[in-house]
Amino acid sequence: MVHSLILLFLFSGEFVPQTCFQGRFGEEVGSGEFGVTIMAHSSDNDGTRQRSILRLSFIEVYYAGQAFRLGRYPVHFHMNGIMSESYAYGLAIHKTFNRAINIHGSHQVRIEWVVAYNVMGGALFLEDGIETKNYYGHVLVLFCKASSSLLNDDITPAGFWATNPDNTYEFCHAAGGTHFAFWFKMDEHPLGPSATSSVCPRHVPLLRFFGNVGHSQGWFGIWIFPDYYPRVGGACGWAETELAIFDNFFSWHNEKGIEFVNAGAIQIHNSLFVGNKKAGYEGKQLVGSDRRDEVKSPGIRNSVIVGKSTIADVQSTGHATKCALVLPYGDTFMVYDVTFHNFDDADQTALCFTKIDGTCSDQCGTYEYPVSGLVFNNVLNRLWFEWANQGRFKDKDGSLSGTANALIVAGDRTDIVCGSEMPGYKNTGLFVPALVCDGSWHFHRLAFNNISPASLAGKDFICENTNGQIRSPFMTHRLTHPDGWVVDLKSDETYYCYFDNAEDMTNISFSGQMNELRVRNSNVFYIFIIHFSELYS
Repeated sequence: MVHSLILLFLFSGEFVPQTCFQGRFGEEVGSGEFGVTIMAHSSDNDGTRQRSILRLSFIEVYYAGQAFRLGRYPVHFHMNGIMSESYAYGLAIHKTFNRAINIHGSHQVRIEWVVAYNVMGGALFLEDGIETKNYYGHVLVLFCKASSSLLNDDITPAGFWATNPDNTYEFCHAAGGTHFAFWFKMDEHPLGPSATSSVCPRHVPLLRFFGNVGHSQGWFGIWIFPDYYPRVGGACGWAETELAIFDNFFSWHNEKGIEFVNAGAIQIHNSLFVGNKKAGYEGKQLVGSDRRDEVKSPGIRNSVIVGKSTIADVQSTGHATKCALVLPYGDTFMVYDVTFHNFDDADQTALCFTKIDGTCSDQCGTYEYPVSGLVFNNVLNRLWFEWANQGRFKDKDGSLSGTANALIVAGDRTDIVCGSEMPGYKNTGLFVPALVCDGSWHFHRLAFNNISPASLAGKDFICENTNGQIRSPFMTHRLTHPDGWVVDLKSDETYYCYFDNAEDMTNISFSGQMNELRVRNSNVFYIFIIHFSELYS
């Protein structure tokens, strides 16, 4: 039997909300934050039919939700399974004390043409990470603010809080929030009453993210934290990479337009970033994306990033973007057909390298970034390097350096001999030169630690060839191989390597990893030869 629910709404003026404790000395916040809740729940849902159906349309939900009370939300779809016959359409939800619309253990709910304003905690909320095929369309969230009245996630809230990517977000807007417009927070497995080890939200493909807007947020337009690396079918074990596309996103006047922390094969398409203070896009680390190809590699494509706008309020509040693209640590990130406008101040740059506080903020990186179709309009500094092993750019069409198929590397090294320095480069006393090199060259990232004898720890690692040398300092914090070294060595070279000012020894052991050992043709790998100096023999 399908249960019917009839709701009676009384408008302000007939019954005024209880406010006797508000604005008075010693006010009891919990008593003053106790509002209406609407819940759809069926305790006997057997999965074969929809026993609870909730249809809300063109109503006002005001003074709603109950602070400090788990499960007491303004609108709550609670543990119902499939709810394809339910919807919230044309709602005005405002002044809430515990989120706005919460979908918990329910699927295929439609949320359309909803406005949520002045919301405590995350506004549009997917709870356990099991929720799929829900639809959010033309939803506006205004003034979503931090709240300590429920969970830690509500202290840093998002207008749209997604714990499973298998949901649709179309033409949704979030503005004026304390933290995020969209936060994709996928746990390893669903939590709470929906807990199961057979579902892995971090591997689930993205259903649809199109035409959304995030602006005037205290932090970011989109945040992926901690992890998202989609796989075919959402497999918990190994499976092929599945591409996730965030399409047609408009981010402006945030601290950062987008930040992805540990991300796999995710691409940004057809997006616009304006006046995001620290960065248009910033990636931290590529995870689970071990292939470089034109289709499935992570990156940003066909997008525009504006460093400064002529909009008066953007100028007056100092929202000039410091760096347009902050590139993540990892070897597969591509930047194709991106236009940069108005990065004309000395402290603005188009292309930068990320840093991860507490993990690796110095002497990290050493990855290669293919670029193509770049356009620089009123840009003073196209990129910068801070140290020799920081990274490389493969300029496929010459749009970065002016030389097609060139390789741009940091010039603080003498083991390679390149052409001239790159034009439009941020070259001050704080940065090392950028050199335009032969595009047929290939490099290998060598990182290692667990050195024995321990007396070598703390010493510089130096590799020399017939041209000169490259040096890597010992660092306690590394992206890979902490308490160790990383060095970027050219293929088809013979290097003699040693530790600076080390005593004589007959045996050295360490743990290490070498990247980019790709097949050159049918039977030959890119190789180089390392000899440890005879100083140790």
